[in-house]
Amino acid sequence: MTKVLATEPPSAQEIRRELVDLLVRELHGPAGGPEEEVTEARVHERYLLGQLAPRRQQVAPEEQDDIPVGGKDSSEDGRTELPATQTRTVFPSSFGLTFSVDEKVETLSVTVRWGQYARVTDGSAPGGEPRKVWRRKQIEGVHDLTVDEGKVRPVAPAAGYPDVLLRGLVRPAQSGCRIVTLFLVNNQVEPETLRGGAWLLQPELIVRGPGSTAAFVRHHPPRQKGHQDLLTFDEDQAMEMLYRPQIEFAVGHGVGVSWELDAASPDRARAVRTAVIPAYEVPRTDPPTAAEVPGLAQVELDMKTLGDLAPGELSSRLQALPQAYAAWIETQRARLGTELDLSPYARCGKAALDRCASARDRIQAGIELLDQDPNAAEAFLFMNRAMYLQRVRSLYGEQVRRGQKVKLEQFDRPEFHRWYPFQLAFILLNLPGITRLDHSERSCDPSAIADLLWFPTGGGKTEAYLGLTAYTLALRRLQGTVAGRPGEDGVAVLMRYTLRALTL
Repeated sequence: MTKVLATEPPSAQEIRRELVDLLVRELHGPAGGPEEEVTEARVHERYLLGQLAPRRQQVAPEEQDDIPVGGKDSSEDGRTELPATQTRTVFPSSFGLTFSVDEKVETLSVTVRWGQYARVTDGSAPGGEPRKVWRRKQIEGVHDLTVDEGKVRPVAPAAGYPDVLLRGLVRPAQSGCRIVTLFLVNNQVEPETLRGGAWLLQPELIVRGPGSTAAFVRHHPPRQKGHQDLLTFDEDQAMEMLYRPQIEFAVGHGVGVSWELDAASPDRARAVRTAVIPAYEVPRTDPPTAAEVPGLAQVELDMKTLGDLAPGELSSRLQALPQAYAAWIETQRARLGTELDLSPYARCGKAALDRCASARDRIQAGIELLDQDPNAAEAFLFMNRAMYLQRVRSLYGEQVRRGQKVKLEQFDRPEFHRWYPFQLAFILLNLPGITRLDHSERSCDPSAIADLLWFPTGGGKTEAYLGLTAYTLALRRLQGTVAGRPGEDGVAVLMRYTLRALTL
């Protein structure tokens, strides 16, 4: 009897992991394994990431990628602006990392690795004819570093490569630790021919404690003296406050970093290393629920309902939003005086909450505008109707494209066309500045406001932008001609995607 084993299809996480591995192999290598053969004429052009050039290696302007230019010359749009003339730049020939170790640690084990490619003749071409290829060889060296304060004497950790150096600096620090900075430097001179042989590909720098002990402690980069006094809002300290539960063991210089945590002491690490393609899974950002913030239960978030209201009803349906935000702000102010881990950030925390209070006032002003300006109220109703229709038809169209037999009515449910609280708040706080041409937020002053939505992919940024766009387009038509300029003409909204970053 033949036994058949049922196999489950790969999960989304497994598929995602395989795609990431494929991407890393193609961009960083080695795609063909540790002893791969590369047929390109210039081996250092095979991979986009993870290369250390020979010293003072420059790239000419004609060898650099042009910035993508959207559109073509036309009689309507005029001449397309070309990129500015580029100048010669220097390829990076070093990278490194800075970390903190317990002051009792006397030595560290430093491992350097990279792929060295040499030009060889290979007989595996079609027909068995010889051909020239670049063959990879894995290079590795280990150096025992004595943690003495001062400069780290340059040393060549890999035998046979005297010009691939390890350099660094050891500095004293407070709280019983030392700060160590190490760099891997390609100090080789590029030859006249076979230049790729002097490049380091897939380089890596790994530092371990003696006997792989948990020698690495939380890293606190030294702050510049007087830096906090220069700004009323210290963004560096604000980031420290927000991410204080997250422990950082190293920072990279020209490269990312990763570390190996100690299982027994999560506030310690056993190793730190460079990471040309650092990886981190960003958790999904979910909006708060009414159970978490009770005041949100009174806020009308349904796009269809908001679009069907009478203009005079908007304020009563939205007023609970700034009230819930104000209650949250006061809760956070109380935490500043009671939680010990927040005590070092009292000044920064107060400044952050003052900015929150200002945003709350702007949300309130947006709601009041809807009561005062009929055009603003009508544009707001139109925006909600447009976004409601967009949500329902987008979900319906997605299923149709997948070959599903569905009806449009299946997606006309409240859970499919609701605003997230932050989306509605973002729209409301921007209404006065968009509606009133003499508003103080419409300014060229350096202190003018630019509102930024900072969420991971899938958090809902685009719909917030689209909602504000729909409001703006409707408002311009309702306002008609203002200061001699008709609302039906001209550019109302600019949306620019970073095409180069997205495509690369």
